[in-house]
Amino acid sequence: MLTGAVASAPLLDRVVQLLGRPGREHAERSLKELLGDAYPLLTPEAKAAAIEGELRFQQRDCVDASVIPFQFAKAFECQLRANVTLPYFRRERTGRYELTPSELKDAFKREEPGVLGFLQQRGFEAPGLLSALERIQFNRNRAAHQARMTLVEAEEIRADWLGIGDRATSVFYPLVPRTST
Repeated sequence: MLTGAVASAPLLDRVVQLLGRPGREHAERSLKELLGDAYPLLTPEAKAAAIEGELRFQQRDCVDASVIPFQFAKAFECQLRANVTLPYFRRERTGRYELTPSELKDAFKREEPGVLGFLQQRGFEAPGLLSALERIQFNRNRAAHQARMTLVEAEEIRADWLGIGDRATSVFYPLVPRTST
């Protein structure tokens, strides 16, 4: 009998671990708190990717923590596509495909009137969006294409991108149109 009890100890430890493990609902609550009024304005696709990133962060057991910033970058890109690049493409039809995030960033730097006018008309602030694109681009590519990332590195990127400490600095805020009052 003692042998069975000893053998079941790792199983019991695993069950206890799983019972205390953060779930989807916990991750979503955390994002709602961190992003405030920007969270409900995210698309379902952006929310799903952000929740996955937050969930992986809270569970803290990634073999490669780059999945955390990668999921947040995916959320950003889904929101960017839904609110900016796809509507711009549909309106302008200036090419055979939507602008990529890099092409959009270049258009900002060249101060292309069509792009800047579109953003202003839709209530987006170009400087904030350019800053968000620049902040996302480097670490997104690093997470997607380079070697493993530590949890500490992923946590620093998450804190920056979600605006922890000052939610107005979140990379998601420039993707929420500002309405004139």
